[in-house]
Amino acid sequence: MLSLLGLGAAYPDHTYRNSDCIHWVPEESRPEGFSDSWISDRTGIYERKLVAPWGPATRDAASISLSGDEIELASAAAQRALSDAKISAQELKAIVTLRSFSRAELPSLSQKLITVLSAKSLATLDLVQASTGVPLALELIQGLDWALGGPVLLVIPEVLSPYLSPSDPHTAILFGDAAVACVLQKNAPGRYRVLKTTFESSGDPNGVLKLDRYFSMRGKELFRYAIPALVKSAKKVTEKNADWYLPHQANGRIMHRAAKSMGYTEQQTLSSIRNFGNTSSASTLLTLALEEKNRNFKYGERVLINTCGSGLSHGSVLLEVTI
Repeated sequence: MLSLLGLGAAYPDHTYRNSDCIHWVPEESRPEGFSDSWISDRTGIYERKLVAPWGPATRDAASISLSGDEIELASAAAQRALSDAKISAQELKAIVTLRSFSRAELPSLSQKLITVLSAKSLATLDLVQASTGVPLALELIQGLDWALGGPVLLVIPEVLSPYLSPSDPHTAILFGDAAVACVLQKNAPGRYRVLKTTFESSGDPNGVLKLDRYFSMRGKELFRYAIPALVKSAKKVTEKNADWYLPHQANGRIMHRAAKSMGYTEQQTLSSIRNFGNTSSASTLLTLALEEKNRNFKYGERVLINTCGSGLSHGSVLLEVTI
């Protein structure tokens, strides 16, 4: 059985409030009544961390793989996860990276991290999946022999700001930049035990979430898909409610509706969306890393990670606290 030995998070120094974002949107693209409260009421978001504003000065999205922002965040999160797990990079047997969008780059991000972390020669894998990546990654890692031979480092850097258009505020206001990493190993003592995972995708022929020059989504269609998908996914990993509910930090309304439909209270629901926005596939483990400091998780309690998003896809993970 796979265990999570350590967690680490990193995010940009710059915090942008809703009032900042309003000024980045051209007058002709602003929805009626567009304001600080318009954003917070609809999303539950008050601020987010960004590498750079997504306003008129937004950089070319194609340049992000050449910039230092992504590798710096990935490296910082990875080093904190290794320190938290009390192991060195030289002990790793594999590095797996996960991002929302694919990049045309050589060497790959996982291979760059070998050099940055001063790791030894090891196996590498680079995955692409927005929003629901954690269930997918954990399901794949559980099925690989790498995790039997020693620790595996999963790194999820989500630098989304270069892909957000100021002309599409309905999408752009939702997202933040952050990275999270965790150390995983089979049959090893750790902080959490992975009890069960599920992931599936039904396809997205209508382009509810897509990336052309910029990332875009059809919010109303996604909302209609999200709630039943989250409930269906949760039932595949647990027949009864967990002690803690950790949804993908997509949108405050979706999170609240999903929690209520499954019988989770506000106190049971783990959240970071108010201050970090939607950080795509980094959002659940980022929230877990942040909430560990605020919540008194007890040995034997269970945490349900519950996600839906691009693909269209949904996935869940049931964790058990083991410390």
